[in-house]
Amino acid sequence: MICLKKIPSFPASAAILLLLFNGCSSPLHVPSPALTSEYHSSRTGLLKYRIPAGWVDVTRSAQGSSRHVWILSHDYDASIEVNEVQIDAEVRAWIQREGLFGMAASVLKMAGSEGGVRVVDSLSFFTQGEVIFWTFETDAGSGGVQRVMLFDTGTHCMEVRVWNKKDGPQDTGDIGRAFVGSLRW
Repeated sequence: MICLKKIPSFPASAAILLLLFNGCSSPLHVPSPALTSEYHSSRTGLLKYRIPAGWVDVTRSAQGSSRHVWILSHDYDASIEVNEVQIDAEVRAWIQREGLFGMAASVLKMAGSEGGVRVVDSLSFFTQGEVIFWTFETDAGSGGVQRVMLFDTGTHCMEVRVWNKKDGPQDTGDIGRAFVGSLRW
């Protein structure tokens, strides 16, 4: 027999269920910056990528640049660049054995030792499919914030730098994750 006086009232039951379901639900999803549907090619042809809507790909028009990819926001308040980290056969073998963490830590240490550069977000990682991206963020002191992401294609070690004005409309992490999510090689 059920004892009715031990069952909470409807408003109390509804409040308890609401708290339970709310606590178990996933956090509010913040949409990634929209990317164009068209894929672009890096200077060397190694990478294919999509660019944030309203941005301009200046990779091919930047004479004398060694960047694999260079993308600018329409107002020049933000940029994305991709460069290859030059490594020798010994370092390549070490990365294949140990992963990219040691190199990412070294790049972070070098960034922190540059004059006027302050690390504001310590070394962490995220994954896109099977690829691990090591990332950190610096405050360059020149009115900008820079997100650095390192990843390994298996044959090339690459560095993505996303720069944005401190008061810019988008977060460097959001822009960077959307961009690297579109990378193909």
